[in-house]
Amino acid sequence: MKPLARGHLHQATFFIALCACTILIFYSNGARAICANIIYSFSLIGLYGISALYHTRMWSRQKYLLLRRIDHAAIFLLIAGTATPICLLKLTNTSGLHLLSIIWLVAVIGIFITTRWSHVPKWTRSLLYVVMGWIGIFYYPEIKASLDTTNIQLLIIGGIVYTLGAIIYAFKWPDPFPSVFGYHEVFHVLVVVGSGLHFFLNYNLAT
Repeated sequence: MKPLARGHLHQATFFIALCACTILIFYSNGARAICANIIYSFSLIGLYGISALYHTRMWSRQKYLLLRRIDHAAIFLLIAGTATPICLLKLTNTSGLHLLSIIWLVAVIGIFITTRWSHVPKWTRSLLYVVMGWIGIFYYPEIKASLDTTNIQLLIIGGIVYTLGAIIYAFKWPDPFPSVFGYHEVFHVLVVVGSGLHFFLNYNLAT
């Protein structure tokens, strides 16, 4: 049995993300920012939409496995989508496109692994998510030079929150109220917090 709260936070966040991303795109300054944030918005809204659909209903075995693959793949899309505005709007063309290419390549590999093998262990997926999310650390000097203190803090704290969520997801702990609000719900809370911090980062970059 799923915990009673399973998926409902992401269901609510889907509608919030839909409104927030509409505002983000509307206020984006210039064609480049609009394009970058359309990609980002698609990844953010898509993640919460598929997560809500997958987690809040009971499905047949076949549909469950399909939705699980899509749900796991959507995380790779969100990581790459979140990085897209930073790479296109703040880094130099050379560094930005190089980093963006690497991140999207890892996303494609992660999606292939996730959709090709449905029983990839949680710790393997979690490790891939964390490694992909922190690839940008190799470009940190340029990122630091391109962002102000507030945006650096949003970027790093958001990454730390996501990483903590991945660890909880991998180890299935803490699991406070398994029948109502378990480890997976804790993971979902941290995903919402991390994505919220990065949303404000991308809003700052685009407006």
